[in-house]
Amino acid sequence: MANKGRITLRDVAADAGVSVTTASFVLNDQDYAIAERTQIRVREAAARLGYRPHSNARALATGRTQRLGIVLSSPDVLVSPGAYHAKVLFGIMAAAPKLNYNLILHSASYPDWRCLYGDITSGVADGVMLIGRDYHDELTDALLDNHFPTVCVSYNTHHPACVSVDCDNAAGISTAVDYLQGLGHDSLGFLVDDYHGVRSWDEERLTAFQVCTAREGLAGTIHKVPVEYCGGSADSEFLRNLLKINRQETAYIVGSEVLARQLE
Repeated sequence: MANKGRITLRDVAADAGVSVTTASFVLNDQDYAIAERTQIRVREAAARLGYRPHSNARALATGRTQRLGIVLSSPDVLVSPGAYHAKVLFGIMAAAPKLNYNLILHSASYPDWRCLYGDITSGVADGVMLIGRDYHDELTDALLDNHFPTVCVSYNTHHPACVSVDCDNAAGISTAVDYLQGLGHDSLGFLVDDYHGVRSWDEERLTAFQVCTAREGLAGTIHKVPVEYCGGSADSEFLRNLLKINRQETAYIVGSEVLARQLE
């Protein structure tokens, strides 16, 4: 057979003497009802002709792309040294090859969430993992409302279709309070980012701090750090001044990694 360009599934089927449907089933591993000798003939024809399956065509045939999308809380979070997102991505990249999945990182700065939503649901991936989004994130709600396979990583919502993977924020704060109380501290401060959009982990950690200090009869004060000091050059100075002013507190629990790094 003369090579007129890209070898197609139709070329393989003709060479093997089978229908295009049969060739598709064999080459997409859906050959359980096809005679073994026919399977061998199709695979030999594909190897002989140098057939390489087209990813979009395979997706149409199987209904799966074997690709997963990843969306971060914002495109620039990975440029921060020691970023939490980098560790999450490391875990995803370690697991994906074991399941034979490719990953698509949506790292562009989209004009708005609707453009990102259109990209995610365009058929390029079987599902998406959203990492560290805001509690009332419109993108998350839109994906869940339309039943697109979605996993929320490091946050959650009250949406009935929400599937999330997160640490136990309340248990972590409880452990921290117990530890500091065991060291003799009876007046604790809690530092939290004062973001305008409420985030689920902030809410859970703050609530747990209030519950645990009240339960143990400890003095507990919450300090909301203005957003302009979360990630800026003035972080360390602002926070250290805050701690000097509130000398009645003998220990602090820091509610986020960003703030904790400024106190190192």
